[in-house]
Amino acid sequence: RKYAMGIVKQAEAVRNWLDATFPWLGDEYVRPPIIRICANLDEERSYFDGSGDSWMSPGREIVTHKDSGSGALSYEFEYVKRRIVAGWFADKDRALSLYMPDWLDGGLRQYLGTSRLKGSNLEFKPDDWERERIREANKKGELMAIRQMLLASPEEFRFSNESQAASLLRFLLEGPGRGLKESKTFLERYLKAVREVADEWERKAEEERNKAASEAKEGPKTEEEEDEEFKNRGRFAQDWAAQRKKFLEEVFNRAFGGVKDADWAKMEGSYKQSVS
Repeated sequence: RKYAMGIVKQAEAVRNWLDATFPWLGDEYVRPPIIRICANLDEERSYFDGSGDSWMSPGREIVTHKDSGSGALSYEFEYVKRRIVAGWFADKDRALSLYMPDWLDGGLRQYLGTSRLKGSNLEFKPDDWERERIREANKKGELMAIRQMLLASPEEFRFSNESQAASLLRFLLEGPGRGLKESKTFLERYLKAVREVADEWERKAEEERNKAASEAKEGPKTEEEEDEEFKNRGRFAQDWAAQRKKFLEEVFNRAFGGVKDADWAKMEGSYKQSVS
């Protein structure tokens, strides 16, 4: 019970933090998930056998297992918190969740996933993995600038860059960025722009899906037709990669189109100093 309550308290703290940090995303109800804690990893694996869609079920389950060796530092604690973040945004704003930029999606999960409960509040400190990735990026000259991160495509934003995204959030939410006039409302402006552009793109996509459904032909009947359909799927994936870049640029311009170069330079300099 003590272990289970440790999981639950941290999950509730993450939900409360999200509610308090993003009140301007509206009052859409966010369903509390069911957290299922298996006795060990083998039991968790057997539970998932044939039921890998549990996350999408109406009950919204998060399945984990008891890993008391590391206590609150266990990855299972982090995993639950990361799923809480994903579920919160999925309920709060579906389009925003679907179109969430990679840097912000990965950054929020790393930032909140590695948080620790101190009393009734969350304490945010980077873990060893994040600190090591930042040291390596500084050493190799691979630390991304803020604007570069915001405009990075999925291919350009590798998993290892989650550490840089989390460091940017630390700068904005609890570091020097909180006191800078140029970055005080940075995250609010950016998320609102993501939501606005996502809503517009989702409406357009729905119109295109409806049009395609009305013009749909029968499935391929020959090998040549199957080959052509396969090629079209590949082209669609390539088109989406290009469209994703366009989406990020549109969001960036919507949020920060009027920001002067001098203001960007001030933010960039303060951020790089904070992670050096």
